[in-house]
Amino acid sequence: MKYSEIGFAIFLFGSGFFLWGCNPSASSVDAEHNDSANSHQHEAGHSHEHPHPHEHPHPHEHPHSDDHPHSHDDPHGSPVQGGQIVAIGHSHHGKGETHYHAEIMPLADGRIIFHVLTDDRHGESQPADVSMDKIRAYVDPLDRDSVQAVEVTFSARKKSGGSTFTATIPEVLQDSKRLSVIIPKIELGGERLNFSFKASTTVTPAQSEKTAAGDSK
Repeated sequence: MKYSEIGFAIFLFGSGFFLWGCNPSASSVDAEHNDSANSHQHEAGHSHEHPHPHEHPHPHEHPHSDDHPHSHDDPHGSPVQGGQIVAIGHSHHGKGETHYHAEIMPLADGRIIFHVLTDDRHGESQPADVSMDKIRAYVDPLDRDSVQAVEVTFSARKKSGGSTFTATIPEVLQDSKRLSVIIPKIELGGERLNFSFKASTTVTPAQSEKTAAGDSK
């Protein structure tokens, strides 16, 4: 009996030791599983805490390009010959800006005529200094359909000091009473400018007399 009791006690002690050794392993596995889950949750949460900035830039962040010609300002001055004033643009210099405009005369005698003007210090129109003798332009009729614009050349009148330009209306447009004229390049004050205007044959007797008088000078 004594040996049996001793053997039974040893059996119980060994069983208890075996069970005690298995429990820490299970706890360790559970802990590792929980740590892995927590780590996964942290990484997922971390990805949402840092959204990609500036995916849609504000439109005002784009720089403004100012490489276009200085053209199409508001008209300045007043007509000198009774024509229509159209803005050309302005040039820059040390003291500020010089504005230019064109006085468009009514169509007469098969010609298109305009005067290049600027403003004096009192705001009055005066002839501008134009270095170009020839100016290329493109003409379209406004009173009928046109497939292609017709190229013309304006020539400076020497007697006007180079500020008045005239061009002969192309033969294919002689019957048109309203024309659209585009001038892609005119150099004024060191600036390359461009402008456009409309001209028509609607004139008054006074305007016709002024045009004729200007031609005879």
